[in-house]
Amino acid sequence: MTMTCGSRSRTVVRTLALAVTLTGASTTALVAQVATGTLQGHVRDTAGRPIRNARVIVVGTSFSAPTDSTGAYRIELIPPGVFPIRAMYVGFTPMQVQGIRVVAGQAVQRDFALKAYTATEQVLVVTDSPPNRLVGRTSSGARKPAGDDDEETSFTGR
Repeated sequence: MTMTCGSRSRTVVRTLALAVTLTGASTTALVAQVATGTLQGHVRDTAGRPIRNARVIVVGTSFSAPTDSTGAYRIELIPPGVFPIRAMYVGFTPMQVQGIRVVAGQAVQRDFALKAYTATEQVLVVTDSPPNRLVGRTSSGARKPAGDDDEETSFTGR
């Protein structure tokens, strides 16, 4: 089988395109692995039981992940830096840790132990009572209702 010039050119172009595609894909994967870090660990309650579907957040970024049934989480492709990390779940007090250093090409292990949230209940009793209209005393020591200028008529009914 002999190749014509046009057929040979197409084969070379396809081969080059395939090589560029494969090289570009592997370079991108390599850059993602080296230029970023990973945060992983577990979220449990204070008794050590895993908390499923808790959320772990790299504060100030869009990076976050839920926990699985074992309480494990893994957040990948985090740029290197120092971040606060927060773990939270409904019914538990959120926990935030400052200064977690993410290093390119490495996985940082950080576990959380969340404390069950205990709501304190306060009861405020409000009763309806008439406003206090007594503002002073008369010269004889009797209480004087507000708005009455004549002390004699206010108490004698005149």
